[in-house]
Amino acid sequence: MWRAWTDGAARKGADDEWHAGVGVVMFRERDPDSRRESAFHICGCTSQRAELEAVIEAIEMVAPGERLHVETDSQYVVSGMYGAWNLSAKNKSVWDKLRRLSSKRDVEYTHIPRCSGPEAVAVDRLAKHAMRMKCDSDT
Repeated sequence: MWRAWTDGAARKGADDEWHAGVGVVMFRERDPDSRRESAFHICGCTSQRAELEAVIEAIEMVAPGERLHVETDSQYVVSGMYGAWNLSAKNKSVWDKLRRLSSKRDVEYTHIPRCSGPEAVAVDRLAKHAMRMKCDSDT
């Protein structure tokens, strides 16, 4: 089984546009050498969408049929995946993609406190670093 820690971060920049970062840290249980990381910037993206995109990235990093345990500090993601959140129409297409990908893998979700453990700290740093990158149109 794969374990993944995901995080998304966003802020409004001086340009009055939203800038978001996504971070993922994952490895196969009992195999620390399988560690994988991913981070990227998304322009015009809110924090909630960045959290969703982080989970999508983690799911896409494992093959269909694989088991994946996602740990996230986003109650929005965990509650949304277990049907306990009134989901925004604004992120409907992202939720649809997340549900579609999840259905092809054995995924479970756990809410964790922010920065609770070394992987959670690492993924928080990745997301915040990616958030500070510039959009292609900013160059």
